[in-house]
This record gives sequence, structure tokens and C-alpha cells, in this order.
Amino acid sequence: MPRRTLTTAEKAAMQKARVTARKEKEAARCALESNTQFSNPKFWKSLDPELVAAIEKAMELASKARKKDKIRDLEKQLAKLKNEK
Repeated sequence: MPRRTLTTAEKAAMQKARVTARKEKEAARCALESNTQFSNPKFWKSLDPELVAAIEKAMELASKARKKDKIRDLEKQLAKLKNEK
């Protein structure tokens, strides 16, 4: 089933959301790198357990995605090496 064509307003909104998300990700990355509290177990103990669980789940999903990407890259390298015979 073909997708519908996006309107100019929808495209602009999507672009704005991408820019906002990129800025938020960069700010979060900077906060994690510059604040030593995030590596302190007492900090994590003081947070809501549901929030900590959500963070752990997100980190686990990111780790799995990173492993999948690594496997895909290694499979490409393996296929390339097999074709070099």
C-alpha cells in the first residue's frame, strides 16, 4: 500500500522535531559526561525505582541494538572476505 505524500507543514514539523531531539540528546549526553553523580550508586538509589527500571530497560535495548549493528557490520565484512577468493 503506497504511503501518502506529506504536506509541507508536516515536513516542517518533522524537521523541527528532529532538530529539537538532536539538541536534547546532545544536552543529555553532556549532562551524563560532566556530572559524576550518574556513576554514584547512591544517586540511583535515591530515584524512583520505576524510573530506574525504565532507564535500565532503555540501556538494555540500546545495547542489543548496538550488538545487532556490530553483527551486521561483521557479516558484511565476512561476505566481502568470502568473495575475495
